Amino acid sequence: MVSLVSLHLLGLMSYCYVLQMEMGVSVKLYEVCYLVGLALAICYLLYQYLYIVILMVLCWMSLWLYRRTQVTWVGVNGQGILITGCDSGFGYYAAERFHDSGFTVIAGVLNMDSKGAQKLRKKKSKRVHMIRVDITSDTEVQEAVQYIQGKRLRLWGIVSNAGINFPGEVELTTVEQFNKVADVNLYGGIRVVKAFLPFIRQSKGRVVMVSSARGLYSWPGESAYIITKHGVETFADSLRLEMRKFGVKVVVVQPGDFDGATEIMAPVQLDRIRQEFDSMWTHASDEVKSTYGEEYLENMFKVRKSKMSDVTPISPDPVTDAIQEALFRDRPSPRYLVGGTSGIVDVVGVFATFYNVLPESITDKFIELWTR
Repeated sequence: MVSLVSLHLLGLMSYCYVLQMEMGVSVKLYEVCYLVGLALAICYLLYQYLYIVILMVLCWMSLWLYRRTQVTWVGVNGQGILITGCDSGFGYYAAERFHDSGFTVIAGVLNMDSKGAQKLRKKKSKRVHMIRVDITSDTEVQEAVQYIQGKRLRLWGIVSNAGINFPGEVELTTVEQFNKVADVNLYGGIRVVKAFLPFIRQSKGRVVMVSSARGLYSWPGESAYIITKHGVETFADSLRLEMRKFGVKVVVVQPGDFDGATEIMAPVQLDRIRQEFDSMWTHASDEVKSTYGEEYLENMFKVRKSKMSDVTPISPDPVTDAIQEALFRDRPSPRYLVGGTSGIVDVVGVFATFYNVLPESITDKFIELWTR
């Protein structure tokens, strides 16, 4: 029977190969057919040797439970944690939690009068250091380095969290706008990490890059934002491999749909997007204007405005929990994909999980239906 299944599998693979090479069928279809055949063979083997499979599953569960009970945490000794983007959102919530847990927080803000800065300042604590850091400025980042050196702070961790959102289709988004988003979301994080990495090497500490579940897939009208998050993912992977020899751990935190936990849908952000859309139309060529029409951009803005008005506040705790594990767990995971949403299912998180597994014919159709 096993031989029969193997023959069927071999035949199916050969047929798929012909489809691919001779008839131009996509590679992903070939892969799906291959996986179907493989699944049939596995199902037969599972049926024949079910008791072995059950035993293996039980052993794995026992090992998993043992490891969960053996989780150890880094001891609290006033270590310094640098967090960017503390004006609001995850940065502010992480700064507040880690300070209350006994750590020294170096809170990087863009505006010293922002809501997050004002709340942290009210703590009047010697373990809260507020510094203005525009992460797109080499000068300001170096001034932050000098501040830490001058205060003789023992830096244990970096949380690269600052970022901006930006909607817009490729043909309408200007190159300047692509650069603006990348300078914050990608190069800003790189700039900060490179500047403070010597401190982290000395303490054998942690680097936490707050990316996004959107960095795991593509979506129409989000290219300027998504490509920067893809970049953060690959930057963190390279850095993790390079820092192993120094005992430094690099972790990525990927929030799903947490719009209701941040200022990303605040009115001030809507004003910024309005200005960016106006700039798109101003700089568009005559041919692009005639192809899309100004109403196209207006409809995109209305959709964005409608989403902002429908946002339901949710707790940022799952993301803050993940950042905490990434920083202080003895053996953190390389990645934490954190599901959010105020609804039943976080579509962003689910889609991010399966995007690179499913063929483009399925993912493209899903996106087409979802964005109608």
